[in-house]
Amino acid sequence: MTIYNLDTTKTRKPTVLVTGAGGFLGGTIVEALHFGDQYQVRAGLARWLSAPRVARLPITLVQCNILKPDELAMALANVDYVIHCAVGDHAVTVDGTRNLLTAAAKAKVKRLVHISTVSVYGDAPGDVVETTVAPHGTLTDYGQMKLEAERICLATDMDVVRLRPSIIYGPFAARWTMLYAQRLRAGWKHLGPLGLGKCNLIHAHDVTRFAIAALTQDGVAGDVFNVNGPEVVTWNEYFERFAQALGLPPMQPQGQRRTEISTRATGVVRSLGKYAMTHHRDALRWVAHKSDGLKQLMEQTELSMRLTTNAQELALYRLDARYLTDKANRVFGFQSSVDIDTGLRITARWLDHMGEAA
Repeated sequence: MTIYNLDTTKTRKPTVLVTGAGGFLGGTIVEALHFGDQYQVRAGLARWLSAPRVARLPITLVQCNILKPDELAMALANVDYVIHCAVGDHAVTVDGTRNLLTAAAKAKVKRLVHISTVSVYGDAPGDVVETTVAPHGTLTDYGQMKLEAERICLATDMDVVRLRPSIIYGPFAARWTMLYAQRLRAGWKHLGPLGLGKCNLIHAHDVTRFAIAALTQDGVAGDVFNVNGPEVVTWNEYFERFAQALGLPPMQPQGQRRTEISTRATGVVRSLGKYAMTHHRDALRWVAHKSDGLKQLMEQTELSMRLTTNAQELALYRLDARYLTDKANRVFGFQSSVDIDTGLRITARWLDHMGEAA
Protein backbone atom coordinates (compact mmCIF):
# COMPACT_ATOMS: atom_id res chain seq x y z
CA MET A 1 0.00 0.00 0.00
CA THR A 2 1.20 3.49 -0.84
CA ILE A 3 1.10 6.63 1.28
CA TYR A 4 1.65 9.89 -0.58
CA ASN A 5 3.10 12.38 1.89
CA LEU A 6 3.25 15.94 0.60
CA ASP A 7 3.48 17.63 4.01
CA THR A 8 6.82 19.42 4.28
CA THR A 9 6.27 20.64 7.86
CA LYS A 10 9.34 19.93 10.02
CA THR A 11 7.86 20.76 13.43
CA ARG A 12 5.96 17.82 14.87
CA LYS A 13 2.29 18.65 15.12
CA PRO A 14 -0.40 16.22 16.27
CA THR A 15 -1.55 14.07 13.36
CA VAL A 16 -5.26 13.65 12.55
CA LEU A 17 -6.54 10.88 10.30
CA VAL A 18 -9.86 11.68 8.62
CA THR A 19 -11.66 8.59 7.33
CA GLY A 20 -13.97 9.11 4.37
CA ALA A 21 -11.84 12.10 3.33
CA GLY A 22 -13.04 11.74 -0.25
CA GLY A 23 -16.62 12.46 0.80
CA PHE A 24 -18.51 15.70 1.26
CA LEU A 25 -18.02 16.22 4.99
CA GLY A 26 -14.66 14.46 5.19
CA GLY A 27 -13.26 16.70 2.49
CA THR A 28 -14.51 19.82 4.28
CA ILE A 29 -12.88 18.70 7.53
CA VAL A 30 -9.59 17.93 5.76
CA GLU A 31 -9.54 21.42 4.25
CA ALA A 32 -10.27 23.09 7.59
CA LEU A 33 -7.60 21.08 9.39
CA HIS A 34 -5.03 21.95 6.76
CA PHE A 35 -5.76 25.67 6.62
CA GLY A 36 -6.07 25.84 10.42
CA ASP A 37 -2.41 24.78 10.54
CA GLN A 38 -2.59 23.22 14.00
CA TYR A 39 -2.41 19.59 12.88
CA GLN A 40 -0.74 17.39 10.36
CA VAL A 41 -3.52 15.98 8.21
CA ARG A 42 -3.81 12.45 6.92
CA ALA A 43 -6.67 12.00 4.44
CA GLY A 44 -7.99 8.44 4.50
CA LEU A 45 -9.35 7.36 1.13
CA ALA A 46 -11.10 4.07 0.38
CA ARG A 47 -10.60 4.66 -3.36
CA TRP A 48 -8.13 6.87 -5.18
CA LEU A 49 -10.98 7.97 -7.47
CA SER A 50 -12.35 10.01 -4.55
CA ALA A 51 -9.06 11.88 -4.04
CA PRO A 52 -9.23 14.92 -6.40
CA ARG A 53 -10.74 17.40 -3.94
CA VAL A 54 -8.17 16.80 -1.17
CA ALA A 55 -5.26 15.85 -3.44
CA ARG A 56 -4.68 19.50 -4.35
CA LEU A 57 -3.54 20.17 -0.77
CA PRO A 58 0.00 19.53 0.54
CA ILE A 59 -1.15 16.82 2.97
CA THR A 60 -0.71 13.08 3.43
CA LEU A 61 -3.03 10.90 1.35
CA VAL A 62 -3.40 7.33 2.54
CA GLN A 63 -5.37 4.42 1.15
CA CYS A 64 -7.72 3.53 3.97
CA ASN A 65 -10.49 1.06 3.30
CA ILE A 66 -11.82 0.53 6.82
CA LEU A 67 -12.84 -3.03 5.94
CA LYS A 68 -9.15 -3.91 5.42
CA PRO A 69 -7.17 -4.23 8.68
CA ASP A 70 -3.80 -4.01 6.91
CA GLU A 71 -4.67 -0.66 5.35
CA LEU A 72 -6.02 0.60 8.67
CA ALA A 73 -2.85 -0.36 10.52
CA MET A 74 -0.68 1.61 8.10
CA ALA A 75 -3.07 4.57 7.94
CA LEU A 76 -3.07 4.83 11.75
CA ALA A 77 0.69 4.63 12.24
CA ASN A 78 1.81 7.58 14.42
CA VAL A 79 -1.69 9.10 14.39
CA ASP A 80 -2.81 11.07 17.46
CA TYR A 81 -6.48 11.63 16.64
CA VAL A 82 -9.14 10.30 14.25
CA ILE A 83 -12.27 11.96 12.84
CA HIS A 84 -14.41 9.13 11.52
CA CYS A 85 -16.56 10.27 8.59
CA ALA A 86 -16.52 7.11 6.44
CA VAL A 87 -19.99 5.72 5.79
CA GLY A 88 -21.54 3.34 3.30
CA ASP A 89 -23.49 0.10 3.44
CA HIS A 90 -23.94 -1.93 6.61
CA ALA A 91 -20.51 -3.53 6.31
CA VAL A 92 -18.71 -0.18 6.00
CA THR A 93 -20.82 1.69 8.56
CA VAL A 94 -20.94 -0.99 11.25
CA ASP A 95 -18.16 -3.52 10.67
CA GLY A 96 -15.84 -0.79 9.42
CA THR A 97 -16.36 1.23 12.59
CA ARG A 98 -15.55 -1.85 14.68
CA ASN A 99 -12.38 -2.45 12.64
CA LEU A 100 -11.34 1.18 13.00
CA LEU A 101 -11.79 1.23 16.77
CA THR A 102 -9.81 -1.99 17.17
CA ALA A 103 -6.98 -0.68 15.00
CA ALA A 104 -7.02 2.75 16.67
CA ALA A 105 -6.70 1.18 20.11
CA LYS A 106 -3.69 -0.85 18.93
CA ALA A 107 -2.14 2.30 17.46
CA LYS A 108 -2.69 4.11 20.79
CA VAL A 109 -4.78 6.87 19.24
CA LYS A 110 -5.68 9.46 21.87
CA ARG A 111 -9.25 10.12 20.76
CA LEU A 112 -11.68 9.25 17.98
CA VAL A 113 -14.49 11.63 16.98
CA HIS A 114 -17.33 9.62 15.48
CA ILE A 115 -19.67 11.46 13.10
CA SER A 116 -23.12 10.00 13.67
CA THR A 117 -26.50 11.52 12.79
CA VAL A 118 -29.82 12.68 14.23
CA SER A 119 -31.34 9.84 12.19
CA VAL A 120 -30.70 7.68 15.27
CA TYR A 121 -33.78 9.39 16.80
CA GLY A 122 -36.09 8.07 14.09
CA ASP A 123 -39.35 10.02 13.95
CA ALA A 124 -39.13 11.33 17.52
CA PRO A 125 -41.15 14.60 17.54
CA GLY A 126 -40.78 17.84 19.46
CA ASP A 127 -37.60 18.95 21.19
CA VAL A 128 -35.07 16.14 20.75
CA VAL A 129 -32.11 15.89 23.14
CA GLU A 130 -29.28 13.39 23.38
CA THR A 131 -31.25 11.04 25.65
CA THR A 132 -34.28 10.87 23.34
CA VAL A 133 -35.06 7.34 22.13
CA ALA A 134 -36.40 6.62 18.66
CA PRO A 135 -40.07 5.56 18.67
CA HIS A 136 -40.41 1.87 17.86
CA GLY A 137 -40.31 1.07 14.16
CA THR A 138 -39.35 4.57 12.97
CA LEU A 139 -35.63 4.10 12.28
CA THR A 140 -34.57 4.16 8.65
CA ASP A 141 -31.94 1.68 7.48
CA TYR A 142 -29.39 4.49 7.71
CA GLY A 143 -30.46 5.45 11.22
CA GLN A 144 -30.31 1.82 12.35
CA MET A 145 -26.79 1.38 10.95
CA LYS A 146 -25.51 4.53 12.62
CA LEU A 147 -27.10 3.53 15.92
CA GLU A 148 -25.34 0.16 15.74
CA ALA A 149 -22.07 1.97 15.02
CA GLU A 150 -22.64 4.18 18.07
CA ARG A 151 -23.17 1.12 20.26
CA ILE A 152 -19.83 -0.24 19.08
CA CYS A 153 -18.25 3.08 20.09
CA LEU A 154 -19.76 2.75 23.56
CA ALA A 155 -18.45 -0.81 23.94
CA THR A 156 -14.82 0.11 23.34
CA ASP A 157 -12.18 1.23 25.83
CA MET A 158 -11.14 3.94 23.38
CA ASP A 159 -11.74 7.62 24.11
CA VAL A 160 -14.61 8.29 21.69
CA VAL A 161 -16.75 11.40 21.26
CA ARG A 162 -19.93 11.07 19.21
CA LEU A 163 -21.44 13.97 17.26
CA ARG A 164 -24.97 13.80 15.88
CA PRO A 165 -25.34 16.44 13.15
CA SER A 166 -28.72 17.33 11.73
CA ILE A 167 -29.06 17.75 7.94
CA ILE A 168 -25.66 18.82 6.61
CA TYR A 169 -25.71 21.08 3.56
CA GLY A 170 -23.25 23.22 1.63
CA PRO A 171 -20.82 22.89 -1.30
CA PHE A 172 -20.19 19.30 -2.41
CA ALA A 173 -23.30 17.96 -0.62
CA ALA A 174 -24.83 15.59 -3.16
CA ARG A 175 -28.21 15.00 -1.53
CA TRP A 176 -29.17 18.10 0.42
CA THR A 177 -27.57 20.60 -1.97
CA MET A 178 -26.97 19.32 -5.49
CA LEU A 179 -30.12 17.18 -5.72
CA TYR A 180 -32.39 19.97 -4.49
CA ALA A 181 -30.74 22.54 -6.75
CA GLN A 182 -31.47 20.19 -9.64
CA ARG A 183 -35.07 19.78 -8.51
CA LEU A 184 -35.65 23.50 -8.07
CA ARG A 185 -34.13 24.33 -11.44
CA ALA A 186 -36.39 21.72 -13.03
CA GLY A 187 -39.45 23.61 -11.75
CA TRP A 188 -40.11 21.76 -8.49
CA LYS A 189 -43.47 22.72 -6.98
CA HIS A 190 -44.26 24.19 -3.56
CA LEU A 191 -45.25 21.44 -1.09
CA GLY A 192 -47.94 23.41 0.73
CA PRO A 193 -49.24 21.54 3.83
CA LEU A 194 -46.86 18.66 3.09
CA GLY A 195 -43.81 20.84 3.76
CA LEU A 196 -44.62 22.34 7.14
CA GLY A 197 -42.36 20.07 9.17
CA LYS A 198 -39.13 21.38 10.69
CA CYS A 199 -36.02 21.51 8.48
CA ASN A 200 -32.99 21.19 10.76
CA LEU A 201 -30.06 22.37 8.65
CA ILE A 202 -26.43 22.73 9.65
CA HIS A 203 -23.75 23.99 7.29
CA ALA A 204 -20.75 21.72 6.77
CA HIS A 205 -18.45 24.44 8.13
CA ASP A 206 -20.25 24.38 11.48
CA VAL A 207 -20.09 20.58 11.74
CA THR A 208 -16.39 20.88 11.00
CA ARG A 209 -15.87 23.38 13.85
CA PHE A 210 -17.46 20.99 16.35
CA ALA A 211 -15.56 17.97 15.01
CA ILE A 212 -12.18 19.68 15.30
CA ALA A 213 -12.99 21.14 18.73
CA ALA A 214 -13.99 17.66 19.93
CA LEU A 215 -10.48 16.36 19.26
CA THR A 216 -9.06 18.02 22.38
CA GLN A 217 -12.02 19.26 24.42
CA ASP A 218 -11.69 18.22 28.06
CA GLY A 219 -14.36 16.23 29.84
CA VAL A 220 -16.17 14.81 26.80
CA ALA A 221 -14.76 11.29 26.54
CA GLY A 222 -17.58 8.83 25.87
CA ASP A 223 -20.13 11.61 25.50
CA VAL A 224 -22.55 12.43 22.65
CA PHE A 225 -23.71 15.79 21.31
CA ASN A 226 -26.40 17.02 18.95
CA VAL A 227 -25.11 19.65 16.53
CA ASN A 228 -27.62 21.73 14.61
CA GLY A 229 -27.65 25.05 12.79
CA PRO A 230 -28.58 28.45 14.28
CA GLU A 231 -32.02 28.44 12.60
CA VAL A 232 -34.78 25.89 12.24
CA VAL A 233 -37.29 26.68 9.48
CA THR A 234 -39.99 24.74 7.66
CA TRP A 235 -39.07 22.68 4.62
CA ASN A 236 -41.16 25.03 2.49
CA GLU A 237 -39.11 27.97 3.70
CA TYR A 238 -35.85 26.17 3.00
CA PHE A 239 -36.86 25.42 -0.58
CA GLU A 240 -38.12 28.97 -1.10
CA ARG A 241 -34.87 30.47 0.20
CA PHE A 242 -32.78 28.07 -1.85
CA ALA A 243 -34.71 28.94 -5.01
CA GLN A 244 -34.18 32.64 -4.29
CA ALA A 245 -30.43 32.10 -3.72
CA LEU A 246 -30.27 30.30 -7.08
CA GLY A 247 -31.92 33.28 -8.77
CA LEU A 248 -35.06 31.33 -9.65
CA PRO A 249 -38.62 32.68 -9.79
CA PRO A 250 -40.98 32.01 -6.87
CA MET A 251 -42.05 28.37 -6.56
CA GLN A 252 -45.45 27.52 -7.97
CA PRO A 253 -47.97 25.65 -5.79
CA GLN A 254 -48.99 22.05 -6.40
CA GLY A 255 -52.01 20.40 -4.84
CA GLN A 256 -51.41 18.02 -1.96
CA ARG A 257 -53.29 15.18 -3.62
CA ARG A 258 -51.33 15.51 -6.85
CA THR A 259 -48.04 15.43 -4.93
CA GLU A 260 -49.10 12.31 -3.04
CA ILE A 261 -50.28 10.56 -6.21
CA SER A 262 -47.04 11.29 -8.07
CA THR A 263 -45.05 10.11 -5.04
CA ARG A 264 -46.94 6.80 -4.93
CA ALA A 265 -46.61 6.30 -8.69
CA THR A 266 -42.90 6.98 -8.62
CA GLY A 267 -42.55 4.62 -5.67
CA VAL A 268 -43.95 1.79 -7.78
CA VAL A 269 -41.48 2.59 -10.57
CA ARG A 270 -38.63 2.72 -8.05
CA SER A 271 -39.57 -0.70 -6.67
CA LEU A 272 -39.76 -2.23 -10.15
CA GLY A 273 -36.45 -0.62 -11.12
CA LYS A 274 -34.77 -1.90 -7.98
CA TYR A 275 -36.08 -5.42 -8.64
CA ALA A 276 -34.93 -5.30 -12.26
CA MET A 277 -31.45 -4.04 -11.37
CA THR A 278 -31.11 -6.66 -8.63
CA HIS A 279 -32.20 -9.63 -10.75
CA HIS A 280 -31.59 -8.57 -14.36
CA ARG A 281 -28.75 -6.04 -14.23
CA ASP A 282 -26.60 -7.65 -16.96
CA ALA A 283 -29.54 -8.09 -19.34
CA LEU A 284 -30.64 -4.47 -18.91
CA ARG A 285 -27.12 -3.21 -19.54
CA TRP A 286 -26.85 -5.35 -22.67
CA VAL A 287 -30.19 -4.13 -24.04
CA ALA A 288 -29.33 -0.50 -23.22
CA HIS A 289 -26.01 -0.90 -25.00
CA LYS A 290 -27.78 -2.23 -28.09
CA SER A 291 -30.63 0.29 -28.13
CA ASP A 292 -30.04 4.03 -27.90
CA GLY A 293 -33.77 4.57 -27.54
CA LEU A 294 -34.08 2.29 -24.53
CA LYS A 295 -30.94 3.74 -22.99
CA GLN A 296 -32.39 7.25 -23.34
CA LEU A 297 -35.71 6.09 -21.84
CA MET A 298 -33.92 4.54 -18.86
CA GLU A 299 -31.93 7.73 -18.31
CA GLN A 300 -35.08 9.88 -18.51
CA THR A 301 -36.89 7.58 -16.07
CA GLU A 302 -34.00 7.73 -13.62
CA LEU A 303 -33.92 11.54 -13.83
CA SER A 304 -37.69 11.74 -13.32
CA MET A 305 -37.43 9.60 -10.18
CA ARG A 306 -34.65 11.81 -8.81
CA LEU A 307 -36.78 14.91 -9.32
CA THR A 308 -39.88 13.42 -7.66
CA THR A 309 -40.37 13.29 -3.90
CA ASN A 310 -40.32 9.79 -2.44
CA ALA A 311 -42.42 8.52 0.49
CA GLN A 312 -39.53 8.68 2.97
CA GLU A 313 -38.90 12.31 2.06
CA LEU A 314 -42.58 13.23 2.45
CA ALA A 315 -42.52 11.75 5.95
CA LEU A 316 -39.44 13.85 6.75
CA TYR A 317 -41.06 17.02 5.38
CA ARG A 318 -43.97 16.50 7.82
CA LEU A 319 -41.88 15.72 10.91
CA ASP A 320 -42.20 18.39 13.61
CA ALA A 321 -38.89 17.89 15.43
CA ARG A 322 -36.15 20.22 16.62
CA TYR A 323 -32.72 18.86 17.59
CA LEU A 324 -31.53 20.87 20.54
CA THR A 325 -27.84 21.73 20.90
CA ASP A 326 -27.78 23.32 24.37
CA LYS A 327 -25.39 20.66 25.64
CA ALA A 328 -22.86 21.10 22.82
CA ASN A 329 -23.06 24.89 23.02
CA ARG A 330 -22.39 24.81 26.75
CA VAL A 331 -19.57 22.25 26.70
CA PHE A 332 -17.70 23.55 23.65
CA GLY A 333 -18.29 27.21 24.40
CA PHE A 334 -19.65 28.19 20.98
CA GLN A 335 -22.60 27.53 18.71
CA SER A 336 -23.20 27.20 14.98
CA SER A 337 -22.76 30.53 13.23
CA VAL A 338 -23.66 30.01 9.55
CA ASP A 339 -27.25 31.17 9.11
CA ILE A 340 -29.33 29.65 6.34
CA ASP A 341 -29.26 32.65 3.98
CA THR A 342 -25.48 32.91 4.25
CA GLY A 343 -25.06 29.17 3.80
CA LEU A 344 -27.31 29.11 0.75
CA ARG A 345 -25.58 32.14 -0.74
CA ILE A 346 -22.21 30.38 -0.42
CA THR A 347 -23.74 27.22 -1.85
CA ALA A 348 -25.32 28.98 -4.83
CA ARG A 349 -22.04 30.69 -5.68
CA TRP A 350 -20.28 27.33 -5.56
CA LEU A 351 -22.92 25.77 -7.82
CA ASP A 352 -22.51 28.61 -10.32
CA HIS A 353 -18.75 28.14 -10.22
CA MET A 354 -19.01 24.41 -10.74
CA GLY A 355 -21.59 24.73 -13.51
CA GLU A 356 -22.74 21.48 -15.02
CA ALA A 357 -20.21 19.48 -12.98
CA ALA A 358 -22.28 20.28 -9.88
